[in-house]
Amino acid sequence: MNLKAYSSLLFLIVVFLFACKHEAIMPEGFDPNGQNQNGPCDANTIYFEQQVLPILRSTCAVPGCHDVADPGRKNVVLTSYTSLINSAEAWDDSQPLETEFWDVIFDGEMPLATSGKKLSQEQKDIIREWLAQGAKNNTCPELESCDTLDVVYSNQIVRIIETHCKGCHSGNDPQAGISLEDYASVKAVASFKINDTSLLIGVVSHADGFVQMPYNQPQLSDCKIIAIKKWIQNGMPL
Repeated sequence: MNLKAYSSLLFLIVVFLFACKHEAIMPEGFDPNGQNQNGPCDANTIYFEQQVLPILRSTCAVPGCHDVADPGRKNVVLTSYTSLINSAEAWDDSQPLETEFWDVIFDGEMPLATSGKKLSQEQKDIIREWLAQGAKNNTCPELESCDTLDVVYSNQIVRIIETHCKGCHSGNDPQAGISLEDYASVKAVASFKINDTSLLIGVVSHADGFVQMPYNQPQLSDCKIIAIKKWIQNGMPL
């Protein structure tokens, strides 16, 4: 084989190898990093970074599940957009709602029933709508804002816990033996103090001497931490 033919063959092999990985396709109006360039968030759009990814990280990508590649779990990793779309057996760019990823969520096969964990109907609806909208790697930082006035458990706090914490801290074997299944259990953790600091505040604010939570994930936004602090300071109203 002459040098020219060899070079052409090598080029095709390289192209083929890279083609085996899905590329993140940005929707119109977003920059290469997925940042919205069109102004305020669209109320009818589901944003992966703020609404879908936290659900996956706290429910599906918990330690021992889909947090690392494992042949026993079909190497499905759900810690980021890139890892999701590169989980070949579970993903299909052309038909997101026809993927194994959605099938196992819709059928209730995942999370495993034996774990005692499950997605709420609201969480399923968020994921389904995101898939129906094209499963875009989109983000809208404005969604990180939150109301810190008149904070009550049944509104702001339960949403924070369900999105970022409940996946690990629920079911038959919650992480560290700490359950956050309901108001009573969340209140108990918030009331427990170590060196005059609420356990809940200590872990979410990444205070010295506390395990940083959510585990192996980005820290909660300042607004959400303030909301938790105000809720506790105001007597943890339901």
